[in-house]
Amino acid sequence: MTKALINSDIIICDEIGPLELKLKEFTDAAKNLLKTHKNVIVAVHQLEHPLVNELREKSSSLISVNLRNREKVPKVLLDILIV
Repeated sequence: MTKALINSDIIICDEIGPLELKLKEFTDAAKNLLKTHKNVIVAVHQLEHPLVNELREKSSSLISVNLRNREKVPKVLLDILIV
């Protein structure tokens, strides 16, 4: 994500779940997403976590991932980007 913050106009963070939230390097990078003025698209599991809640509020687009829709996430991302 660090390179994306520097080099990209749109940042896609696919997919934030319990395992990712255990990694300090990941959570530090995700916190930097909160500071950017760039377009941010985030795919998150349905979970309650302070960082996830902040990203939900900050994201330009948000995709909630669950067992029924997780296979459709790539198409949803593409649809968001094409518009």
